[in-house]
Amino acid sequence: MKRPFLSLLALAALLCPAFSQTEIERKFSLGGWLTEGNTRGQSLHADFFLNRDRKGVNEITCKGSLDHESSAGADTMFKAYSSLRYAHSLSPRLYNFYLLEAEHDRFQDIDLRTIPTVGVGHWFANEDGFKFMVEGALGYQRNYLVDRTADELVVFKLSSSLRAGAFSNEFDYYTSTSDPGNFRLVNYLSFKVKLNSYYSFKWSLKDEYNNRPPAGVQKNDLRFVASIEYAIKQSKFDLN
Repeated sequence: MKRPFLSLLALAALLCPAFSQTEIERKFSLGGWLTEGNTRGQSLHADFFLNRDRKGVNEITCKGSLDHESSAGADTMFKAYSSLRYAHSLSPRLYNFYLLEAEHDRFQDIDLRTIPTVGVGHWFANEDGFKFMVEGALGYQRNYLVDRTADELVVFKLSSSLRAGAFSNEFDYYTSTSDPGNFRLVNYLSFKVKLNSYYSFKWSLKDEYNNRPPAGVQKNDLRFVASIEYAIKQSKFDLN
């Protein structure tokens, strides 16, 4: 009885503008590894994704991640990232958005990096099985360094997101508006195998490239993570 009822609501939403569909999506994943014996090491990865999408109206997204690695009792990686984003539909394909990102990376000498941006995006495809969008934004980046100094710059950000079945790719490019040679790239690939209605096994590969890293730090940082993801998605229809 539930599916025919939802189908009738979906038909009513199409025929009557007073109805709007809202999708709420939650994802949490946890992964890592542990080695003992001659080489002792451990790794922890956790991330979350929360999204509320009023189709054709607005969207609110909050996400974050934590990565920690140690070897022989000494930390070798500690990164934390979070973002909050609000998007408003201008047409079925076009939207504008406001995004605030915050990041900590101990081994890149970044105590705190904040980047508020404002931009526009366009959906080239937005179906359940295939999604592709591109965004462009301007923002203000401020880095609070571990040695308590700070630097700041105006940045241009270009992003894309592709989801095709179990595969997804998210790409972000940040560059200084006054010095194009000062740029960063973040590319995130993932592939999921569903275990049941809620749980999936996820492989992910994240590549971060900084063209001008701090002294003594390599430009490229590549890491592979295997994790278990819990995801739930709900839909409801509201009267505007």
